[in-house]
Amino acid sequence: MLLVTVDLVNGEYTPDEKRLLIDLMTEAAVQIEGELMRSHIIVKINESIPGNWAVGGVPVNGTYHDEILSGMTREADNNSAFQGLISKYAQSNEQGANS
Repeated sequence: MLLVTVDLVNGEYTPDEKRLLIDLMTEAAVQIEGELMRSHIIVKINESIPGNWAVGGVPVNGTYHDEILSGMTREADNNSAFQGLISKYAQSNEQGANS
């Protein structure tokens, strides 16, 4: 069994974004552990109230996600492994929708 825990600021991500995060974390774990372990991979999202934690000593508030999103998006766009995982996820969803 593998437990992946993700900590987020409450309200920073939409339900669809959290679902995508869960799906991508699961897919990444399957790439490491193998397909047979899929049913044993647990992804848990913890949401904290803004201001209850900090990055570099600066309290994280409700705008933290917006402040760093553009830089993270550019970094993710340039990460071929990440893009491959996104493509694989999109293809599997298309196949599932067409079934």
